[in-house]
Amino acid sequence: MSGKRRRVIRIVATLAPLLLVPLVGTPAAAQAKHSKESIVKAWKDRDDRTRSAHFSWTEKQTDTRGVISTFWKLFNPALKEIIPPNDTTYTNMRSLAFERDKLRHENSSFAWSTKTNRYEPMSYLSVFDGETCKVLDKYDKNAAKPWPQAVIREEKQHVDATVAVLQPILMTYRSMTAGMCAWNLEDFILSRQTAVINKKVCLELNRRLAFVKLETKLWVDPARDFVIVRILTLDDNVVTNKIDVEYDQNAEMVWVPKEWEVTFNNPKGNLERTYKSRVTEYSINPTGASPHFDIDFPLGTAVTNAKDNSRYIIRPDGSGKRMIPPSDIGATYEQALATDPGKAFPSQDSNAQSISWPTIGLIVTAVAVLYFFLKFAWNRKKGDNHESAKS
Repeated sequence: MSGKRRRVIRIVATLAPLLLVPLVGTPAAAQAKHSKESIVKAWKDRDDRTRSAHFSWTEKQTDTRGVISTFWKLFNPALKEIIPPNDTTYTNMRSLAFERDKLRHENSSFAWSTKTNRYEPMSYLSVFDGETCKVLDKYDKNAAKPWPQAVIREEKQHVDATVAVLQPILMTYRSMTAGMCAWNLEDFILSRQTAVINKKVCLELNRRLAFVKLETKLWVDPARDFVIVRILTLDDNVVTNKIDVEYDQNAEMVWVPKEWEVTFNNPKGNLERTYKSRVTEYSINPTGASPHFDIDFPLGTAVTNAKDNSRYIIRPDGSGKRMIPPSDIGATYEQALATDPGKAFPSQDSNAQSISWPTIGLIVTAVAVLYFFLKFAWNRKKGDNHESAKS
């Protein structure tokens, strides 16, 4: 063997250990240390430790030009207006409380009014007590329908459990509780891919629905109890929804979401809406009184009760309920309050107005189902609830 060849071998032998050392800390090596089972265990343990919690936060919402009218055109193709006419940013005040599988969600925000052609204040409240879901929308006097509007429905989960802007909290503390978040970890596969997010090596889990070309990717940080730091939703390889979450560790060494940003894009990948949230107050396993997982509807509320197929208005003067029988369907809010049940249309022939109770039951049920379908579609696409009820 020549002297030159021996020198090359010695150099390679000397450098080989140095070249291999960095591989020990690479993302691929980090991924190999963990399994889906270890992630499931960490999430379940956190669910079990967190009996209840309450979060309040500010949320800067930006609606891009035309985002509302684009959605409304799905149901009114003749709509010509561009709503909003310009990119618009406003601040919401939002809160979320849960206790096991019960949930309460409040939002003070703004809704576009077709009466004034601008954003007007509104509030939204939804609760779920484990069996019944109640929703209450309250609008400003300048709204097209300024009276409170409510829906009561028997459900297996909260209507807002899949709302994107709530996932940083629900996926942190209720990821393994059925019906309390948007995704089921059992549907995901631990990928071989990793990513460095905020200088942390994170593991990737993904779920692909090939027949509709939908894919969801989660990135979790094994150094922080496998909390989710990023969620991507892709439709035919286009990112339609992105959630980024930042955490703090409290005195009890619990990782707590402190800030998050949620963005929504259209099917072409163009930005439609953003939410930038910052937690202002929170408590985990508080020892005080439990949140109220019910709603006392205010005077003047128009209520649709899908549990017993009834409709009524809680009279503004506190004198009870003004029931809406089959013959009064189609009457305005004002007409109903100004007349007795069954007499909203006194000039019409009573026989022509008569509708059987089974028929009205189907109508009321259909209205309630449509309401929740539109709300679900809007939540999944836009990440907020009140848009589906904007007037």
